Amino acid sequence: MACLTFLTIPLDVRENVLSLVLFSPYNPYPIPPLAEDTRQQPIRRPFEEYSFFKGWYWHYAPCNLSYELPESFAAHNSSLILSLVNRQLKDEVTALIQRLEDKPDYHRYTLDILFVNEQNFWPTWICLPPRPIRNCGDHVIVSQVDVTFRIAGGKKPGRSIFDGRTGVPPPIEFCVYHILERFLRAGPFLETPDESKADIDYNIAALKLDFTAILAEGEEFYTDADEDWEDWQEENGRSLDRGRRKASESTPEGPPATKIMHPQWLASDVVIRGLESLSQMSYHTAEFGAMLYERIGNIHVTVEGRKERNFILNNVLRELNPSDPGHTFGNIPREERLPYFNRWKKETQERRFFLFGEACSTV
Repeated sequence: MACLTFLTIPLDVRENVLSLVLFSPYNPYPIPPLAEDTRQQPIRRPFEEYSFFKGWYWHYAPCNLSYELPESFAAHNSSLILSLVNRQLKDEVTALIQRLEDKPDYHRYTLDILFVNEQNFWPTWICLPPRPIRNCGDHVIVSQVDVTFRIAGGKKPGRSIFDGRTGVPPPIEFCVYHILERFLRAGPFLETPDESKADIDYNIAALKLDFTAILAEGEEFYTDADEDWEDWQEENGRSLDRGRRKASESTPEGPPATKIMHPQWLASDVVIRGLESLSQMSYHTAEFGAMLYERIGNIHVTVEGRKERNFILNNVLRELNPSDPGHTFGNIPREERLPYFNRWKKETQERRFFLFGEACSTV
């Protein structure tokens, strides 16, 4: 009896194996993170080339982000790796991808984001389908992106990433937005293009954000007791009574703290608060928030799998009707703001219906 090999087993069995290889996530980085030499910071843009808030965005965000190097991307491209084995596997993988192309479950992207020492974000794509759904002209539609924020390690001494300047959001909010914008405009791996360059136009029907943390030996969470919560807020430049950020003094170098923030604090005090601000399309945030409405169906936030907040963006957009030009699109000349907003809202509602249909009007 001839010895069976992978290429001679029944095709249906082989396709099951190939499906697992193509659509199963990689293991995320261990704790503590390793292989820092496989990462790089994004490019910082000249401050003077942008509006006030965009200038600070490009000044702050790159300092606390570390993306994978381009040469490491091939390791995530299972379809390319399999296609290079031989012609038979190349043909079978191509046929399998085409057959599964219309099944949304096979088009979920998975992103792991390590939040290292409450200071730096390490985004890593651990599951990338061979291709997104492309069924709306030039628009690229991804059915779902699952993002897990994992807190790794306590804060090191020094200036806090939660610490903003007067009238400017803290760097941590710009970092989270940069990760999102980078995918929506340039896909999983490319450097974020500036406004003068081509936009690939990725769109996400459902963006799911989960927050968790893994405690290393000797570490513990701050508790929800008022004194611990206030200590953490004070240490990270936030005032409980007014909700304002204040500068914290730099401290000498030293080991990371043995207490780490609770994942719910990162979810509620940073991401949910930031999404609420962006979704209001105010004088300062409309320039950034417009992309959320234009390219994302709904946003679901959980903490360790438990529901925290849902953003049904169709419903929020429907209620936005500013009457004062000082309340929206501060980057547009004052006399043009309200007409600009009304045009933008109408076009965005039409775009959302074209991309996502009525499905994004409910949870």
